[in-house]
Amino acid sequence: MRLRASIGAIVLFLSACSGGSHSGTYLPPSDKFAATTAPMTTRVAEGKLVVRVTLRSPRFRPNYVSVASKGMSVRIVGLENVKKTVSLASNAAGCKGKLMTRACELEIPGLKNCPSRKNCYSATITIYDAFDAKTHKIPAGAQVLSRVENVGFKIKKGTTEIPIVLQGVPASVAFVPAASSSLYQAASGFVLPKCGTSKQKVSVFGVDADGNYIVGPGAPRAALSSDDSAQLAVSAAALQADAFELAPPTSPEYPHGNHTIRLTATATPGAQSGGAARSSTIGVTYSGDICGVFTNFPIPTPSSGPEGITVGRDGNIWFVESNGNKVGRITTAGKLTEFTLPVALSLPRYITAGPDGNLWFTENNAKRIGKITTGGSLQEFPLSTEPAGIVTGPDGNLWFTEFSAVAKMTPGGSVTTYPVTTNSDPTVIVVGPDKNLWFAEFNPPRQVGRMTTAGALTEYPIPSGGAPVGIAVGSDGALWVGDYTAQVSRITTGGVFTSAFPVGSSGGLDRNIAAGPDGALWFQDGAAFGRITTSGITSDVSVPPGYQSPFDLTTGPDGAIWFTEFFYQNTGMIGRLY
Repeated sequence: MRLRASIGAIVLFLSACSGGSHSGTYLPPSDKFAATTAPMTTRVAEGKLVVRVTLRSPRFRPNYVSVASKGMSVRIVGLENVKKTVSLASNAAGCKGKLMTRACELEIPGLKNCPSRKNCYSATITIYDAFDAKTHKIPAGAQVLSRVENVGFKIKKGTTEIPIVLQGVPASVAFVPAASSSLYQAASGFVLPKCGTSKQKVSVFGVDADGNYIVGPGAPRAALSSDDSAQLAVSAAALQADAFELAPPTSPEYPHGNHTIRLTATATPGAQSGGAARSSTIGVTYSGDICGVFTNFPIPTPSSGPEGITVGRDGNIWFVESNGNKVGRITTAGKLTEFTLPVALSLPRYITAGPDGNLWFTENNAKRIGKITTGGSLQEFPLSTEPAGIVTGPDGNLWFTEFSAVAKMTPGGSVTTYPVTTNSDPTVIVVGPDKNLWFAEFNPPRQVGRMTTAGALTEYPIPSGGAPVGIAVGSDGALWVGDYTAQVSRITTGGVFTSAFPVGSSGGLDRNIAAGPDGALWFQDGAAFGRITTSGITSDVSVPPGYQSPFDLTTGPDGAIWFTEFFYQNTGMIGRLY
Protein backbone atom coordinates (compact mmCIF):
# COMPACT_ATOMS: atom_id res chain seq x y z
CA MET A 1 0.00 0.00 0.00
CA ARG A 2 2.79 2.39 0.78
CA LEU A 3 4.35 1.77 -2.64
CA ARG A 4 0.99 2.23 -4.36
CA ALA A 5 0.41 5.51 -2.54
CA SER A 6 3.83 6.73 -3.49
CA ILE A 7 3.16 6.51 -7.19
CA GLY A 8 -0.08 8.50 -6.96
CA ALA A 9 0.50 12.26 -7.17
CA ILE A 10 -1.42 15.53 -7.56
CA VAL A 11 -0.08 18.95 -8.49
CA LEU A 12 -2.29 22.00 -7.86
CA PHE A 13 -1.21 25.20 -9.60
CA LEU A 14 -2.83 28.05 -7.69
CA SER A 15 -2.82 31.75 -8.66
CA ALA A 16 -3.19 33.94 -5.62
CA CYS A 17 -6.03 36.40 -5.21
CA SER A 18 -4.99 38.90 -7.85
CA GLY A 19 -2.46 40.15 -10.35
CA GLY A 20 -1.69 40.04 -14.04
CA SER A 21 -0.71 42.51 -16.73
CA HIS A 22 -2.32 45.82 -15.72
CA SER A 23 -1.43 49.19 -17.13
CA GLY A 24 0.22 51.55 -14.68
CA THR A 25 -2.21 54.27 -15.77
CA TYR A 26 -5.11 52.59 -14.03
CA LEU A 27 -3.52 51.11 -10.93
CA PRO A 28 -2.75 52.61 -7.54
CA PRO A 29 0.81 52.49 -6.19
CA SER A 30 2.16 48.94 -6.03
CA ASP A 31 2.29 48.87 -2.23
CA LYS A 32 -1.50 49.01 -2.31
CA PHE A 33 -1.90 45.91 -4.47
CA ALA A 34 -3.54 43.05 -2.59
CA ALA A 35 -2.19 40.18 -4.63
CA THR A 36 -1.19 38.93 -8.05
CA THR A 37 -0.20 35.68 -9.67
CA ALA A 38 1.60 33.48 -7.12
CA PRO A 39 2.21 29.84 -7.99
CA MET A 40 1.10 27.34 -5.38
CA THR A 41 1.80 23.66 -5.99
CA THR A 42 0.63 20.54 -4.27
CA ARG A 43 2.17 17.10 -4.76
CA VAL A 44 1.93 13.65 -3.25
CA ALA A 45 5.19 11.73 -2.82
CA GLU A 46 5.43 8.50 -0.84
CA GLY A 47 2.00 9.10 0.74
CA LYS A 48 2.77 12.69 1.74
CA LEU A 49 0.90 15.74 0.32
CA VAL A 50 2.99 18.91 0.14
CA VAL A 51 1.30 22.27 -0.46
CA ARG A 52 3.74 24.95 -1.52
CA VAL A 53 2.95 28.67 -1.87
CA THR A 54 5.33 31.34 -3.19
CA LEU A 55 5.18 34.97 -2.09
CA ARG A 56 7.04 37.67 -3.97
CA SER A 57 7.88 41.14 -2.75
CA PRO A 58 5.73 43.99 -4.13
CA ARG A 59 8.94 45.91 -4.77
CA PHE A 60 10.17 43.16 -7.03
CA ARG A 61 7.18 43.18 -9.37
CA PRO A 62 3.41 43.17 -8.92
CA ASN A 63 3.28 39.36 -8.57
CA TYR A 64 2.69 38.45 -4.95
CA VAL A 65 0.13 37.27 -2.45
CA SER A 66 -1.48 40.05 -0.38
CA VAL A 67 1.02 41.97 1.71
CA ALA A 68 -1.23 41.25 4.67
CA SER A 69 -0.96 37.45 4.31
CA LYS A 70 0.11 35.78 7.55
CA GLY A 71 -1.35 32.28 7.57
CA MET A 72 -2.89 29.62 5.34
CA SER A 73 -5.25 26.74 6.03
CA VAL A 74 -5.84 23.71 3.83
CA ARG A 75 -8.87 21.49 4.43
CA ILE A 76 -9.04 18.15 2.59
CA VAL A 77 -12.29 16.16 2.53
CA GLY A 78 -12.55 12.70 0.96
CA LEU A 79 -11.11 9.26 1.65
CA GLU A 80 -9.12 11.02 4.32
CA ASN A 81 -10.28 14.21 6.08
CA VAL A 82 -7.49 16.56 7.01
CA LYS A 83 -7.20 20.18 8.16
CA LYS A 84 -3.81 21.85 8.47
CA THR A 85 -2.52 25.39 8.93
CA VAL A 86 0.84 27.00 8.25
CA SER A 87 2.46 30.32 8.97
CA LEU A 88 3.52 32.39 5.99
CA ALA A 89 5.99 34.48 8.00
CA SER A 90 9.53 34.65 6.65
CA ASN A 91 10.95 32.94 9.74
CA ALA A 92 8.29 30.23 9.98
CA ALA A 93 9.12 26.54 9.73
CA GLY A 94 8.90 25.41 6.13
CA CYS A 95 9.42 28.92 4.75
CA LYS A 96 12.55 29.89 2.83
CA GLY A 97 13.48 33.19 1.29
CA LYS A 98 15.64 34.09 -1.70
CA LEU A 99 15.96 37.22 -3.85
CA MET A 100 12.83 38.99 -2.59
CA THR A 101 10.82 35.76 -2.79
CA ARG A 102 9.55 33.56 0.03
CA ALA A 103 8.31 29.96 -0.36
CA CYS A 104 6.37 28.11 2.35
CA GLU A 105 5.40 24.44 2.45
CA LEU A 106 2.68 22.55 4.32
CA GLU A 107 2.98 18.77 4.50
CA ILE A 108 -0.15 16.58 4.61
CA PRO A 109 0.82 12.88 4.73
CA GLY A 110 -1.30 9.73 4.30
CA LEU A 111 -3.71 10.49 1.46
CA LYS A 112 -4.96 7.34 -0.31
CA ASN A 113 -5.29 6.88 -4.06
CA CYS A 114 -8.81 7.24 -5.46
CA PRO A 115 -10.39 3.85 -6.32
CA SER A 116 -11.88 5.11 -9.61
CA ARG A 117 -11.53 7.86 -12.15
CA LYS A 118 -13.91 10.05 -10.20
CA ASN A 119 -12.71 12.72 -7.79
CA CYS A 120 -12.59 11.38 -4.28
CA TYR A 121 -11.20 14.50 -2.58
CA SER A 122 -12.02 18.18 -2.40
CA ALA A 123 -9.81 20.94 -1.09
CA THR A 124 -10.55 24.32 0.45
CA ILE A 125 -7.56 26.65 0.72
CA THR A 126 -7.79 29.95 2.63
CA ILE A 127 -5.30 32.77 3.17
CA TYR A 128 -5.68 34.86 6.37
CA ASP A 129 -4.19 38.08 7.67
CA ALA A 130 -3.22 36.56 11.05
CA PHE A 131 -1.51 33.44 12.45
CA ASP A 132 -0.91 32.49 16.09
CA ALA A 133 2.67 31.21 16.32
CA LYS A 134 2.09 29.82 19.85
CA THR A 135 -0.92 27.64 19.02
CA HIS A 136 -0.07 27.20 15.33
CA LYS A 137 -3.66 28.11 14.52
CA ILE A 138 -5.55 30.87 12.76
CA PRO A 139 -6.70 33.08 15.65
CA ALA A 140 -10.26 34.20 16.22
CA GLY A 141 -10.96 37.46 14.42
CA ALA A 142 -8.51 36.76 11.59
CA GLN A 143 -9.74 38.15 8.28
CA VAL A 144 -9.98 36.09 5.12
CA LEU A 145 -7.98 37.60 2.26
CA SER A 146 -8.47 34.93 -0.39
CA ARG A 147 -10.00 31.50 -0.70
CA VAL A 148 -10.99 28.74 -3.07
CA GLU A 149 -13.63 26.31 -1.84
CA ASN A 150 -14.44 22.68 -2.62
CA VAL A 151 -12.02 22.04 -5.47
CA GLY A 152 -12.49 18.41 -6.47
CA PHE A 153 -9.46 16.27 -7.30
CA LYS A 154 -8.29 12.67 -7.35
CA ILE A 155 -5.04 10.91 -6.59
CA LYS A 156 -3.97 8.33 -9.15
CA LYS A 157 -0.89 6.95 -10.77
CA GLY A 158 1.40 9.49 -12.32
CA THR A 159 1.11 13.25 -11.93
CA THR A 160 -2.15 15.17 -12.14
CA GLU A 161 -2.23 18.93 -12.67
CA ILE A 162 -5.28 20.87 -11.56
CA PRO A 163 -5.37 24.65 -12.20
CA ILE A 164 -6.70 26.53 -9.17
CA VAL A 165 -7.08 30.28 -8.66
CA LEU A 166 -7.32 31.65 -5.15
CA GLN A 167 -10.15 34.20 -5.27
CA GLY A 168 -9.81 37.52 -3.48
CA VAL A 169 -12.45 38.26 -0.84
CA PRO A 170 -13.42 41.97 -0.84
CA ALA A 171 -14.34 43.79 2.35
CA SER A 172 -15.09 47.00 0.45
CA VAL A 173 -14.76 48.55 -3.00
CA ALA A 174 -12.54 51.38 -4.25
CA PHE A 175 -13.08 53.90 -7.07
CA VAL A 176 -9.71 55.04 -8.45
CA PRO A 177 -9.33 57.72 -11.18
CA ALA A 178 -6.44 57.25 -13.59
CA ALA A 179 -3.42 59.50 -13.25
CA SER A 180 -4.48 61.26 -16.46
CA SER A 181 -8.05 61.90 -15.24
CA SER A 182 -9.35 65.39 -14.52
CA LEU A 183 -11.37 64.10 -11.57
CA TYR A 184 -10.23 65.36 -8.21
CA GLN A 185 -11.24 64.44 -4.67
CA ALA A 186 -13.51 66.75 -2.68
CA ALA A 187 -15.15 66.51 0.72
CA SER A 188 -18.34 64.93 -0.63
CA GLY A 189 -16.95 62.87 -3.50
CA PHE A 190 -15.24 63.77 -6.76
CA VAL A 191 -15.38 66.94 -8.84
CA LEU A 192 -15.10 66.99 -12.63
CA PRO A 193 -14.36 70.33 -14.37
CA LYS A 194 -17.35 70.80 -16.66
CA CYS A 195 -15.57 72.69 -19.44
CA GLY A 196 -13.64 69.61 -20.55
CA THR A 197 -15.30 67.00 -22.75
CA SER A 198 -12.67 64.25 -22.69
CA LYS A 199 -13.46 60.79 -21.40
CA GLN A 200 -12.26 60.04 -17.90
CA LYS A 201 -10.51 56.74 -17.19
CA VAL A 202 -11.15 55.12 -13.82
CA SER A 203 -10.77 51.72 -12.18
CA VAL A 204 -12.88 49.82 -9.68
CA PHE A 205 -11.12 47.46 -7.26
CA GLY A 206 -12.22 45.14 -4.54
CA VAL A 207 -10.38 46.01 -1.33
CA ASP A 208 -9.38 43.26 1.10
CA ALA A 209 -9.94 43.35 4.86
CA ASP A 210 -6.55 44.99 5.38
CA GLY A 211 -7.14 47.83 2.92
CA ASN A 212 -5.24 46.48 -0.09
CA TYR A 213 -6.58 46.56 -3.65
CA ILE A 214 -7.28 43.11 -5.11
CA VAL A 215 -6.10 42.86 -8.71
CA GLY A 216 -5.35 40.23 -11.32
CA PRO A 217 -6.54 36.61 -11.74
CA GLY A 218 -8.94 35.75 -8.95
CA ALA A 219 -9.83 39.40 -8.35
CA PRO A 220 -13.52 40.25 -7.84
CA ARG A 221 -15.46 41.17 -10.95
CA ALA A 222 -15.75 44.97 -11.18
CA ALA A 223 -18.84 46.85 -12.30
CA LEU A 224 -19.69 50.54 -12.54
CA SER A 225 -23.02 52.20 -13.38
CA SER A 226 -24.39 55.74 -13.55
CA ASP A 227 -27.76 57.04 -12.35
CA ASP A 228 -27.70 59.69 -15.10
CA SER A 229 -26.16 58.37 -18.29
CA ALA A 230 -27.19 61.48 -20.22
CA GLN A 231 -24.88 63.54 -18.01
CA LEU A 232 -22.15 60.97 -17.41
CA ALA A 233 -22.15 57.72 -19.34
CA VAL A 234 -20.15 54.68 -18.21
CA SER A 235 -18.55 52.14 -20.53
CA ALA A 236 -16.03 49.37 -19.99
CA ALA A 237 -12.51 50.13 -21.15
CA ALA A 238 -10.92 47.72 -23.61
CA LEU A 239 -8.43 45.06 -22.46
CA GLN A 240 -8.80 45.68 -18.75
CA ALA A 241 -11.54 44.11 -16.65
CA ASP A 242 -11.51 46.64 -13.82
CA ALA A 243 -11.17 49.79 -15.99
CA PHE A 244 -13.99 52.05 -17.19
CA GLU A 245 -14.48 55.27 -19.13
CA LEU A 246 -16.75 58.11 -18.05
CA ALA A 247 -18.08 60.20 -20.93
CA PRO A 248 -19.50 63.74 -20.39
CA PRO A 249 -22.07 64.98 -22.92
CA THR A 250 -20.77 67.01 -25.84
CA SER A 251 -22.18 69.82 -27.98
CA PRO A 252 -25.02 70.62 -28.49
CA GLU A 253 -25.59 69.12 -25.02
CA TYR A 254 -23.36 70.16 -22.12
CA PRO A 255 -22.59 69.00 -18.62
CA HIS A 256 -24.80 70.63 -16.00
CA GLY A 257 -22.69 72.69 -13.62
CA ASN A 258 -22.97 71.77 -9.92
CA HIS A 259 -25.00 68.68 -10.87
CA THR A 260 -24.08 65.48 -9.03
CA ILE A 261 -24.17 62.09 -10.73
CA ARG A 262 -24.23 58.97 -8.55
CA LEU A 263 -22.00 56.13 -9.66
CA THR A 264 -22.38 52.68 -8.15
CA ALA A 265 -19.14 50.66 -7.99
CA THR A 266 -19.45 46.95 -7.24
CA ALA A 267 -16.86 44.22 -6.64
CA THR A 268 -18.29 40.69 -6.94
CA PRO A 269 -15.96 37.84 -5.88
CA GLY A 270 -15.89 34.45 -7.54
CA ALA A 271 -18.45 31.87 -6.44
CA GLN A 272 -15.78 29.67 -4.79
CA SER A 273 -14.44 32.50 -2.62
CA GLY A 274 -17.23 32.30 -0.07
CA GLY A 275 -17.29 36.11 -0.04
CA ALA A 276 -20.13 38.56 -0.75
CA ALA A 277 -20.35 41.35 -3.31
CA ARG A 278 -19.47 44.83 -2.04
CA SER A 279 -20.84 48.11 -3.41
CA SER A 280 -20.17 51.78 -2.90
CA THR A 281 -21.86 54.93 -4.18
CA ILE A 282 -19.57 57.63 -5.55
CA GLY A 283 -20.74 61.18 -6.19
CA VAL A 284 -19.25 62.95 -9.21
CA THR A 285 -20.18 66.64 -9.35
CA TYR A 286 -19.54 68.89 -12.31
CA SER A 287 -17.87 72.14 -11.33
CA GLY A 288 -19.71 75.43 -11.62
CA ASP A 289 -17.14 76.88 -14.04
CA ILE A 290 -18.32 79.16 -16.83
CA CYS A 291 -16.77 78.07 -20.11
CA GLY A 292 -17.54 81.20 -22.17
CA VAL A 293 -19.93 79.54 -24.65
CA PHE A 294 -22.97 81.65 -25.67
CA THR A 295 -26.21 80.36 -27.16
CA ASN A 296 -29.00 82.60 -28.51
CA PHE A 297 -32.70 81.79 -28.34
CA PRO A 298 -34.60 84.48 -30.32
CA ILE A 299 -38.04 85.45 -29.04
CA PRO A 300 -40.75 85.10 -31.73
CA THR A 301 -42.58 88.31 -30.75
CA PRO A 302 -41.08 91.38 -32.51
CA SER A 303 -39.60 94.02 -30.17
CA SER A 304 -40.39 91.84 -27.18
CA GLY A 305 -38.01 93.67 -24.80
CA PRO A 306 -37.42 90.90 -22.23
CA GLU A 307 -36.49 92.09 -18.73
CA GLY A 308 -36.82 89.96 -15.56
CA ILE A 309 -35.85 86.30 -15.57
CA THR A 310 -36.00 83.51 -12.98
CA VAL A 311 -36.04 79.73 -12.56
CA GLY A 312 -39.40 78.09 -11.99
CA ARG A 313 -39.99 75.14 -9.72
CA ASP A 314 -40.79 73.14 -12.86
CA GLY A 315 -37.10 73.35 -13.85
CA ASN A 316 -37.74 75.79 -16.70
CA ILE A 317 -36.58 79.37 -17.19
CA TRP A 318 -39.33 82.02 -16.98
CA PHE A 319 -39.12 85.64 -18.13
CA VAL A 320 -41.29 88.66 -18.88
CA GLU A 321 -41.46 90.68 -22.10
CA SER A 322 -41.97 94.32 -21.16
CA ASN A 323 -42.67 95.48 -24.74
CA GLY A 324 -44.21 92.24 -25.95
CA ASN A 325 -46.68 92.17 -23.03
CA LYS A 326 -46.08 88.49 -22.46
CA VAL A 327 -44.66 85.96 -20.05
CA GLY A 328 -42.24 83.50 -21.59
CA ARG A 329 -41.05 80.03 -20.66
CA ILE A 330 -37.99 78.29 -22.06
CA THR A 331 -36.66 74.85 -21.29
CA THR A 332 -32.96 74.25 -20.75
CA ALA A 333 -33.03 72.57 -24.18
CA GLY A 334 -34.22 75.86 -25.75
CA LYS A 335 -37.93 75.21 -26.38
CA LEU A 336 -39.67 78.58 -25.97
CA THR A 337 -43.36 79.26 -25.23
CA GLU A 338 -45.09 82.64 -24.79
CA PHE A 339 -48.25 83.58 -22.86
CA THR A 340 -50.02 86.86 -23.67
CA LEU A 341 -51.13 89.05 -20.76
CA PRO A 342 -54.79 90.12 -20.69
CA VAL A 343 -54.14 93.86 -20.19
CA ALA A 344 -52.45 95.65 -23.12
CA LEU A 345 -49.25 97.60 -22.46
CA SER A 346 -49.04 96.26 -18.91
CA LEU A 347 -45.21 96.59 -18.91
CA PRO A 348 -44.16 93.47 -16.93
CA ARG A 349 -40.83 94.05 -15.19
CA TYR A 350 -39.65 91.28 -12.86
CA ILE A 351 -40.67 87.70 -12.09
CA THR A 352 -40.07 85.21 -9.28
CA ALA A 353 -40.91 81.61 -8.37
CA GLY A 354 -43.77 81.85 -5.88
CA PRO A 355 -44.33 79.94 -2.64
CA ASP A 356 -47.21 78.02 -4.29
CA GLY A 357 -45.17 76.68 -7.24
CA ASN A 358 -46.53 79.32 -9.61
CA LEU A 359 -44.68 82.27 -11.16
CA TRP A 360 -45.45 85.77 -9.87
CA PHE A 361 -44.55 88.94 -11.73
CA THR A 362 -44.99 92.70 -11.60
CA GLU A 363 -46.93 94.71 -14.20
CA ASN A 364 -45.61 98.23 -13.79
CA ASN A 365 -47.88 100.13 -16.17
CA ALA A 366 -51.02 98.14 -15.38
CA LYS A 367 -50.39 98.44 -11.61
CA ARG A 368 -50.87 94.75 -11.03
CA ILE A 369 -49.22 91.66 -9.64
CA GLY A 370 -49.67 88.74 -11.98
CA LYS A 371 -49.62 85.02 -11.30
CA ILE A 372 -49.13 82.34 -13.94
CA THR A 373 -49.19 78.60 -13.40
CA THR A 374 -46.53 76.43 -14.99
CA GLY A 375 -49.24 75.36 -17.43
CA GLY A 376 -49.93 78.97 -18.51
CA SER A 377 -53.10 79.92 -16.60
CA LEU A 378 -53.09 83.62 -15.62
CA GLN A 379 -54.53 85.60 -12.71
CA GLU A 380 -53.95 89.27 -11.80
CA PHE A 381 -54.23 91.30 -8.60
CA PRO A 382 -54.75 95.10 -8.93
CA LEU A 383 -52.65 97.62 -6.98
CA SER A 384 -52.76 101.37 -6.45
CA THR A 385 -49.12 101.98 -7.43
CA GLU A 386 -46.54 100.72 -9.93
CA PRO A 387 -44.64 97.60 -8.75
CA ALA A 388 -41.09 96.87 -9.87
CA GLY A 389 -39.01 94.07 -8.33
CA ILE A 390 -40.53 90.97 -6.68
CA VAL A 391 -39.34 88.04 -4.60
CA THR A 392 -40.81 85.25 -2.48
CA GLY A 393 -40.16 86.07 1.16
CA PRO A 394 -39.08 83.67 3.92
CA ASP A 395 -42.59 84.04 5.40
CA GLY A 396 -44.29 82.51 2.34
CA ASN A 397 -45.58 85.83 1.01
CA LEU A 398 -44.70 87.84 -2.10
CA TRP A 399 -42.63 90.97 -1.45
CA PHE A 400 -42.31 93.67 -4.10
CA THR A 401 -40.94 97.19 -4.45
CA GLU A 402 -42.75 100.39 -5.34
CA PHE A 403 -41.42 103.90 -6.00
CA SER A 404 -41.48 104.84 -2.30
CA ALA A 405 -42.39 101.62 -0.53
CA VAL A 406 -41.92 97.91 -0.10
CA ALA A 407 -45.11 95.84 -0.05
CA LYS A 408 -46.17 92.36 0.99
CA MET A 409 -48.83 90.31 -0.77
CA THR A 410 -50.22 87.02 0.48
CA PRO A 411 -50.79 84.28 -2.13
CA GLY A 412 -54.47 85.13 -1.78
CA GLY A 413 -53.90 88.74 -2.89
CA SER A 414 -54.01 90.68 0.41
CA VAL A 415 -51.50 93.59 0.33
CA THR A 416 -49.67 95.41 3.14
CA THR A 417 -47.46 98.41 2.30
CA TYR A 418 -44.40 99.62 4.23
CA PRO A 419 -42.98 103.07 3.34
CA VAL A 420 -39.29 103.64 2.64
CA THR A 421 -37.43 106.90 1.89
CA THR A 422 -39.67 108.97 -0.39
CA ASN A 423 -38.91 108.64 -4.12
CA SER A 424 -35.87 106.42 -3.40
CA ASP A 425 -37.01 104.09 -6.19
CA PRO A 426 -36.13 100.62 -4.82
CA THR A 427 -36.19 98.08 -7.61
CA VAL A 428 -34.48 94.71 -7.20
CA ILE A 429 -35.35 92.93 -3.94
CA VAL A 430 -33.86 89.71 -2.55
CA VAL A 431 -34.00 87.57 0.58
CA GLY A 432 -30.79 87.87 2.59
CA PRO A 433 -29.00 85.12 4.50
CA ASP A 434 -30.51 86.67 7.66
CA LYS A 435 -34.08 85.98 6.34
CA ASN A 436 -34.75 89.70 5.89
CA LEU A 437 -35.66 91.53 2.70
CA TRP A 438 -32.85 93.55 1.09
CA PHE A 439 -33.18 96.02 -1.76
CA ALA A 440 -31.24 98.69 -3.65
CA GLU A 441 -32.56 102.29 -3.72
CA PHE A 442 -31.45 103.97 -6.94
CA ASN A 443 -32.42 107.60 -6.25
CA PRO A 444 -30.78 109.87 -3.66
CA PRO A 445 -29.80 109.44 -0.94
CA ARG A 446 -28.56 106.18 -2.64
CA GLN A 447 -29.12 103.52 -0.01
CA VAL A 448 -29.41 99.81 0.59
CA GLY A 449 -32.55 98.93 2.51
CA ARG A 450 -33.25 96.04 4.89
CA MET A 451 -36.75 95.12 6.01
CA THR A 452 -37.89 92.41 8.36
CA THR A 453 -40.96 90.33 7.55
CA ALA A 454 -42.71 92.37 10.26
CA GLY A 455 -42.04 95.56 8.27
CA ALA A 456 -39.18 97.04 10.35
CA LEU A 457 -36.99 99.15 8.05
CA THR A 458 -33.30 100.05 8.21
CA GLU A 459 -31.53 101.94 5.43
CA TYR A 460 -27.77 102.15 4.88
CA PRO A 461 -26.33 104.99 2.74
CA ILE A 462 -23.69 103.82 0.29
CA PRO A 463 -20.39 105.37 1.47
CA SER A 464 -19.14 105.99 -2.03
CA GLY A 465 -22.33 107.76 -3.04
CA GLY A 466 -23.09 105.47 -5.97
CA ALA A 467 -26.35 104.62 -7.68
CA PRO A 468 -27.33 101.01 -6.85
CA VAL A 469 -29.29 99.15 -9.53
CA GLY A 470 -29.06 95.53 -8.39
CA ILE A 471 -28.43 93.41 -5.34
CA ALA A 472 -27.59 89.73 -4.82
CA VAL A 473 -26.57 87.32 -2.08
CA GLY A 474 -22.96 86.19 -2.44
CA SER A 475 -21.56 82.78 -1.63
CA ASP A 476 -19.78 84.44 1.30
CA GLY A 477 -23.08 85.28 3.05
CA ALA A 478 -22.87 89.00 2.33
CA LEU A 479 -24.97 91.24 0.07
CA TRP A 480 -23.38 92.47 -3.14
CA VAL A 481 -24.67 95.67 -4.70
CA GLY A 482 -24.27 96.50 -8.37
CA ASP A 483 -23.80 100.20 -9.00
CA TYR A 484 -24.56 102.29 -12.07
CA THR A 485 -21.35 104.25 -11.37
CA ALA A 486 -19.23 101.23 -12.33
CA GLN A 487 -18.60 99.70 -8.96
CA VAL A 488 -19.74 96.71 -6.90
CA SER A 489 -20.11 97.11 -3.14
CA ARG A 490 -20.22 94.51 -0.40
CA ILE A 491 -22.38 94.92 2.71
CA THR A 492 -22.72 92.50 5.60
CA THR A 493 -26.08 91.49 7.06
CA GLY A 494 -25.15 93.77 9.94
CA GLY A 495 -25.25 96.72 7.59
CA VAL A 496 -21.50 97.33 7.34
CA PHE A 497 -20.05 98.22 3.94
CA THR A 498 -16.70 96.42 3.82
CA SER A 499 -15.55 96.98 0.26
CA ALA A 500 -16.24 98.82 -2.97
CA PHE A 501 -14.66 97.40 -6.12
CA PRO A 502 -14.37 99.37 -9.36
CA VAL A 503 -15.69 97.52 -12.41
CA GLY A 504 -16.85 98.62 -15.81
CA SER A 505 -13.97 98.03 -18.18
CA SER A 506 -16.60 98.02 -20.93
CA GLY A 507 -18.73 100.92 -19.77
CA GLY A 508 -20.12 100.19 -16.33
CA LEU A 509 -22.76 98.11 -14.65
CA ASP A 510 -26.27 99.33 -15.44
CA ARG A 511 -28.46 96.29 -14.83
CA ASN A 512 -28.92 93.53 -12.26
CA ILE A 513 -26.26 91.48 -10.51
CA ALA A 514 -26.67 87.79 -9.63
CA ALA A 515 -24.84 84.92 -8.00
CA GLY A 516 -23.26 82.68 -10.61
CA PRO A 517 -22.83 78.91 -10.57
CA ASP A 518 -19.11 79.30 -9.89
CA GLY A 519 -19.50 81.13 -6.56
CA ALA A 520 -18.74 84.53 -8.11
CA LEU A 521 -21.08 87.45 -8.82
CA TRP A 522 -22.04 88.18 -12.44
CA PHE A 523 -23.44 91.34 -13.96
CA GLN A 524 -23.93 93.18 -17.24
CA ASP A 525 -20.86 95.31 -17.82
CA GLY A 526 -21.42 97.47 -20.87
CA ALA A 527 -20.57 95.33 -23.88
CA ALA A 528 -19.46 92.39 -21.72
CA PHE A 529 -20.43 90.22 -18.81
CA GLY A 530 -18.58 91.18 -15.67
CA ARG A 531 -17.52 88.76 -12.97
CA ILE A 532 -16.31 89.47 -9.46
CA THR A 533 -15.22 86.91 -6.92
CA THR A 534 -16.08 87.30 -3.24
CA SER A 535 -12.45 88.28 -2.69
CA GLY A 536 -12.85 91.17 -5.15
CA ILE A 537 -11.07 89.83 -8.24
CA THR A 538 -12.80 91.12 -11.37
CA SER A 539 -12.82 89.91 -14.97
CA ASP A 540 -14.97 90.19 -18.10
CA VAL A 541 -16.37 87.75 -20.65
CA SER A 542 -16.83 89.39 -24.04
CA VAL A 543 -20.26 88.94 -25.61
CA PRO A 544 -20.77 87.97 -29.27
CA PRO A 545 -21.60 90.59 -31.91
CA GLY A 546 -25.18 91.86 -31.82
CA TYR A 547 -25.57 91.88 -28.04
CA GLN A 548 -26.51 95.35 -26.87
CA SER A 549 -28.11 95.32 -23.46
CA PRO A 550 -28.33 92.17 -21.34
CA PHE A 551 -30.89 93.14 -18.69
CA ASP A 552 -31.37 90.47 -16.02
CA LEU A 553 -29.65 87.17 -15.31
CA THR A 554 -30.06 84.02 -13.22
CA THR A 555 -28.35 80.68 -12.75
CA GLY A 556 -30.34 77.91 -14.40
CA PRO A 557 -30.85 74.37 -13.16
CA ASP A 558 -28.29 73.28 -15.75
CA GLY A 559 -25.56 75.37 -14.10
CA ALA A 560 -25.48 77.93 -16.93
CA ILE A 561 -26.18 81.65 -16.70
CA TRP A 562 -29.46 82.53 -18.44
CA PHE A 563 -30.15 86.15 -19.27
CA THR A 564 -32.52 88.48 -21.09
CA GLU A 565 -31.14 90.53 -23.98
CA PHE A 566 -33.42 93.55 -24.42
CA PHE A 567 -32.42 94.91 -27.82
CA TYR A 568 -30.91 91.91 -29.61
CA GLN A 569 -31.61 92.38 -33.34
CA ASN A 570 -34.26 94.92 -32.31
CA THR A 571 -36.53 92.16 -31.02
CA GLY A 572 -34.92 90.60 -27.96
CA MET A 573 -33.77 87.13 -27.10
CA ILE A 574 -32.94 84.78 -24.24
CA GLY A 575 -29.25 83.99 -23.88
CA ARG A 576 -27.39 81.17 -22.28
CA LEU A 577 -23.80 81.54 -21.06
CA TYR A 578 -22.28 78.14 -20.46
